[in-house]
Amino acid sequence: MARMGGGGGGGVRDPPWAAGAPGPVFVAVPFDELLLEEGVRVSLAMKLFDGGAVSLRQGAKMADMSLSEFMAECSARDVPLVRYPPEDLAQEMAVLDALPDRR
Repeated sequence: MARMGGGGGGGVRDPPWAAGAPGPVFVAVPFDELLLEEGVRVSLAMKLFDGGAVSLRQGAKMADMSLSEFMAECSARDVPLVRYPPEDLAQEMAVLDALPDRR
């Protein structure tokens, strides 16, 4: 992608996941069924989201989908929408256990 130059001319802005890269950004995408069925745009967005390179919202934008459509597509492809570390879950459960019973 072309980088915005300092000369004031129009150019293509780098996507958020390439911001600050010292040079061109290359992404290897395996040629698979998802690529054939959904096209490069959705496949790339999903693989970048699954790998943690882009956020859920950035992935949806890359795939040219609404956030809910992209979330549904991720779920259909068994791509987790949230990755919650076990230690965070244990901490949250301890906080919940410490709350007074409100029945």
